[in-house]
Amino acid sequence: MASSRAVNIRLPPLPTVRDLVKLYRLRALRQLSQNFLMDERLTDKIVKAAGNIYNHYVCEVGPGPGGITRSIIKRCPKQLIVVEKDPRFLPTLELLQEACKTYTKMDIEIQDIVNYNLKDGFKDVQPHNWFEAPPPINIIGNLPFSVSTNLICRWLQAVSEKTSAWSYGRSSMTLTFQKEVGERMVAPPGHKQRCRLSVMCQFWCDVSYKFTIPGTAFVPKPDVDVAVVTLYPLKRPMVDLPFKMVEKLVRTIFNMRQKYAIRGASRLFPEEDRDILTAKLFKLADLSYTTRPFQLTNEEFVRICYAYKLICEENPGGPTIDQLAKIRKTHLNPALTTYYSKPLALHQGHKQWLFDINGNRYLDMFAGICTVSVGHCHPRITEAVTQQMQTLGHVSNVYYHSKIHEYSKRLADTLPANLKCIYFVNSGSEANDLALLMARAYTGKFDIVSLNNSYHGMTYQVMGMTSNNYYKYPVPGGAGFSKTMNPDIYSGIWGGNKCRDSPVQTDRTCNCVGECAAGLEYAKQFENKLNYDIPKNNIAAFWAESIQGVGGTVQYPKNYIKIVYDIVKKQGGLFVADEVQTGFGRTGEHFWGFEMHGIVPDIVTMAKGIGNGFPLAAVATTPEIAQGLTKAAHFNTYGGNPISCAVGIAVLDIIKDEKLQENSKEVGTYLLLELAKLKSQYPVIGDVRGKGLMVGVELVSDPESRKPLDAHTFMRFWEYCRDQRLIVGKGGLHGNVLRIKPPMCITKEDADFTVDVLEKAAQYIAS
Repeated sequence: MASSRAVNIRLPPLPTVRDLVKLYRLRALRQLSQNFLMDERLTDKIVKAAGNIYNHYVCEVGPGPGGITRSIIKRCPKQLIVVEKDPRFLPTLELLQEACKTYTKMDIEIQDIVNYNLKDGFKDVQPHNWFEAPPPINIIGNLPFSVSTNLICRWLQAVSEKTSAWSYGRSSMTLTFQKEVGERMVAPPGHKQRCRLSVMCQFWCDVSYKFTIPGTAFVPKPDVDVAVVTLYPLKRPMVDLPFKMVEKLVRTIFNMRQKYAIRGASRLFPEEDRDILTAKLFKLADLSYTTRPFQLTNEEFVRICYAYKLICEENPGGPTIDQLAKIRKTHLNPALTTYYSKPLALHQGHKQWLFDINGNRYLDMFAGICTVSVGHCHPRITEAVTQQMQTLGHVSNVYYHSKIHEYSKRLADTLPANLKCIYFVNSGSEANDLALLMARAYTGKFDIVSLNNSYHGMTYQVMGMTSNNYYKYPVPGGAGFSKTMNPDIYSGIWGGNKCRDSPVQTDRTCNCVGECAAGLEYAKQFENKLNYDIPKNNIAAFWAESIQGVGGTVQYPKNYIKIVYDIVKKQGGLFVADEVQTGFGRTGEHFWGFEMHGIVPDIVTMAKGIGNGFPLAAVATTPEIAQGLTKAAHFNTYGGNPISCAVGIAVLDIIKDEKLQENSKEVGTYLLLELAKLKSQYPVIGDVRGKGLMVGVELVSDPESRKPLDAHTFMRFWEYCRDQRLIVGKGGLHGNVLRIKPPMCITKEDADFTVDVLEKAAQYIAS
């Protein structure tokens, strides 16, 4: 079979020892950056240990003059990436590249493997489900002894977080180490080589010591023999906790390898509580005080890890809530108000969960005000930030750097038509402020129209478009801003039970035949606004959120936006879609909220979910409209900096790879339908609305009159949810709408928990 046998490919001969000295101008072989294997029988044996690599994607680490490289090529992988630090080996590797081009695409990366992102080499590979067959990816290498232990620990972290090469699935590794290191990796409890590395490798991988190569087979000859080890990531790791926490615990315990394990474990805790907490740790883990670290089994280490996590949650440390309140009162602007009568002090986040300073866990169904799109502290975003910070932290956009160009192209590819020109800023308010300037500069017109009940940000200019007196200051505002009637199907003048693009409709009756009558009536109000309040044909732009966010998740009649869009375009104005909350797959059926309205805007503003909480926002428009900014100089120091762009790229990748848009549709629809069942049982729930994971629940005092629930009762309802460890937001003109906009990674079980808590809250305020 071609998949298991070497193919006879004509390759250039291996250099001899004399050739190495001559070719690389060495005074002695010890000047080489590492030890290389030149025996073809042994290199074939290493590659054979990796299993089938035919038509696979292979990354070879430290190829040197190409000994193992030749054995890999003979087995015809689809692509071979070789990562070599020493540029003196480039000519030899290029000869191999030329010789194998008919069979294998070979790429040569001259850089340090420590800084190389393995994910970059495998962009043509389709991600595989972690629990199914592994992807066709193999990492093979002769690791430099000086970095091998640190490097394998970094890769184990990537395995645990499913990043780098392991974002594609359970990619395998076949690597060489010093014999002693290889023995440590596979050492069982009680073995003389049992150490931190043993536990970490075995927690996340099936580790196998394949065979030993004598040091005399290498050039130059090391003083030690060499082990060949394979690592296959486990479908289910032995411990499902953050890698850094586990690594810290295991390292601390093994720091006193020959002492009783309790001695090392005590160093995990502050001195004043050390004795009590260490005793508690061993009691929770059900361990003997006289066990030594190398005697502990993997299962016992797992119990220690979970016991340690529990103790950390119960004793998080840091300032108390009273200390935080004092600092806030003294040093933070009093305009910074907080939710709840007793403020919530948060300490940690993970996926859809938040933890307060007392270790209590909350289901976060508000996502930092509709901002955490892919989950709190996503490891792939952490990896992207870390790698970019290690390479290039900040330069402004007056210089070229690769990330802003890569990201602008990636982001533009998600948008329709000619919305291909991107300007990066730092927040949604900034994005709308810049779009306002663009619209006026391009059209030469001045007047801006937005909807009542809208929210577009808090800069001085943009506050003119925002329409909610809670956000209005008693100072003169900017000129040229007008508002039109909000087409609110539930509480507005017109509305029926077929108006919304949503699985859930209002209880109002509908007598429409054909086109939605409510949409037509609200569109007439917009036309009247133009006819009576705006100078003829002087509208620069109309602004609309695809679904109102802060205003209480208000949806419009299905036909409204399209009608208004056509009116605006006929008068020479621009249509601006505010996608700050509805973008990036949150509505489920579409990546962008405006797509549900059947239009292509002239300008799109975006923020929040674009960066998963990182300060990042953007304005997208056509090249023609973008030219308006060239009438003067425009600059943004932080907009599009390398780190923010690396985050933005990671967010796009995660949404696609983890199918979060699809999850928003599936779980969001399920949640809406379950909430609708509550509405039929509890009169306090006047309306349920939304699309995907952009959900609103309006609470009322009287379902017939739709009178908003009074503030006191609403707070009782809302704070009850908090007490049950559920976080939801609030909004609407009267502050009576529950805003449910969670991280898009939530599950149906989370939806069930949310519905259950809301039902109990409804019962609580009725009692």
